[in-house]
Amino acid sequence: MKRIIDGENKWDGIWLHQTTPTNEYCEKHDYYKRYFAKIQKNICPFCEREKKDEELEKLSLLQYQREFKRKREYFLNKYSSLNEEIRVATLDNYEVSTPEEEQALEFANKIAEEYISEAKNNVVLIGKSGSGKSHLSHGIAKLVSDTKEWVVPYVNIVDFMTRVDYKNKASMIERIVEAKLVVIDDLGSEMDNQLTRDVVYEIFDKRTRTLITTNLTGEELIRRYSNRTYSRIMKGVDESHFMKFDNMKDRRRLLF
Repeated sequence: MKRIIDGENKWDGIWLHQTTPTNEYCEKHDYYKRYFAKIQKNICPFCEREKKDEELEKLSLLQYQREFKRKREYFLNKYSSLNEEIRVATLDNYEVSTPEEEQALEFANKIAEEYISEAKNNVVLIGKSGSGKSHLSHGIAKLVSDTKEWVVPYVNIVDFMTRVDYKNKASMIERIVEAKLVVIDDLGSEMDNQLTRDVVYEIFDKRTRTLITTNLTGEELIRRYSNRTYSRIMKGVDESHFMKFDNMKDRRRLLF
């Protein structure tokens, strides 16, 4: 009887006025259900409250997931003025017509699987413009981001450096360093000055698990940045985490 009194005290006069007592018992809450004429049903107010709380929790989770997905997609493209072809690039829509392209796709899928398993090493893709590096790197980033629900910034170094100056350098670098995986696209194509060299060094000094695409050879990277920066770019990079697009055709070549 005490449970009934306590339960009824939790509800205002409107609730009691709109319902009538019943003999149906809710064992979970030690409470006799009340008949709600409006819906023609015996209900336990505590059960109803729990249902509403669960619905609100599911709704909040759904809203969070939608917002987080929007955030992931935003950061995937935030630091790069990608053309539409690369923006929609995935490993699934990478077209294979040569043995070299098939090998490159196999390599990209392997790297994606390793990052999904949370490998921490860097990976380097090197080759001339139009060889498919950006497509594959974006495809890796998207697959990992979708699978792990990570925020994966895709950073075209040229676009990124146009937004960096000595005043905002620290905050811009921090955003990159904090991400679990980052793609640095077209490394070495940015303007060569002390600021860009400092930024590149700080990014690679403070993080691992970075996917790099570049047109420069190892010797050219050393000359451009320094041995110290190069060693940080190459963290964890061995023959199985390095792909050279030597014989790849230009995927953007004119057909006539």
